[in-house]
Formats: sequence, C-alpha cells, structure tokens
Amino acid sequence: MFLSVFDLYKIGIGPSSSHTMGPMVAAARFLDEIAHGDWPRPQGAQVAAITVSLHGSLAYTGIGHATDRAVVLGLTGATPESVDPDAMEAMIETVKRDKRVSPPDHPSYRFDPLTDLVMDRKRPLPGHANGMEFSAFDAARRLLLRRAGRRASPARAAATRRPTPFAAAASRTVSALPAATSAA
Repeated sequence: MFLSVFDLYKIGIGPSSSHTMGPMVAAARFLDEIAHGDWPRPQGAQVAAITVSLHGSLAYTGIGHATDRAVVLGLTGATPESVDPDAMEAMIETVKRDKRVSPPDHPSYRFDPLTDLVMDRKRPLPGHANGMEFSAFDAARRLLLRRAGRRASPARAAATRRPTPFAAAASRTVSALPAATSAA
C-alpha cells in the first residue's frame, strides 16, 4: 500500500490530529454502518439516538484536544477533508441547541453532547486503552448497535477502507448486540 506524505500530515481541527481526525472519521464510519452495515437489525427497529464514550487518553484530554468537537462534527457527517473550518463552530452550536445530529442521507438522531458524549476515565476498552464506543438506540432506548475501537492515527484512518466502522481496528470491533439487550 502506498502512503503519501499528505496521508501522514494533515491539518486537523485541534492540537492533536490523532485526537480529532481519527475520532471524526470513526463517527462518520459509525453513521455509515448504521445506514449500510450488515448488522442484525430487529424487524421494524429504527435508530433514534446515538451515544459515544471516549476512553483512555481520549477521555483525559478529549476536551483540551478538541476530541469532543471532532466527534460531534463527525456525527453531523463532516469529515476532515470536507468540513468547512469557518462553519464548525455553528455546526457544533446547532447540535448543542437542538440536541440532535442530522447527517446527510440519515434521519435526525437524538444526541445531546452534554449527556450523550461521555468522557469515561474509569473503564478501559478491551484491546487498547485509548478508544471510543459508539452506540445506537431505538426510540424506547433499546440498544440496537454498539461498536468500539481504538483511536486511529490520521495515516491509518486515511489508509483504510470501510469494511467496518473502524477499519483500522477491525479486530477490536464489538459484535452487534441483540435487540432485546437493555441500555441499562
């Protein structure tokens, strides 16, 4: 596989590209899996809400390194290549105000960054301490899909294809949970 210097060094939205570009791409890939992934969808189930938890260094430095902002932007459908730096603040404020994300080609999902984006400093994820966990729920708050993965460097994120929401961490992907599983 060929990687260019432009794959390795990119301008990100925060002081640490591994804390912003990787999580933004991961959020976009989770949205892609919701819409197009091969996960066991209970008949008639519709994703109504999304939650995200950050672990390890992503949780400890997430706000200072703008990981929280990157996740919110990723859940709006923005990617590091497509996001307009001049529009980012307004996009984040819209999500905070509406408590929803409305990515292109998706319905609107309930997502309040104050409660649905958790900096989990206590529970490490299996396989890698620095990771994220994305969850999708139906309107009754039943868990439909959960995916976890480690943070991906910008080069690793750029070099991967989209077979899973975290192609760089495919071996660490948690399988979809049955519809009867509770979010509690």
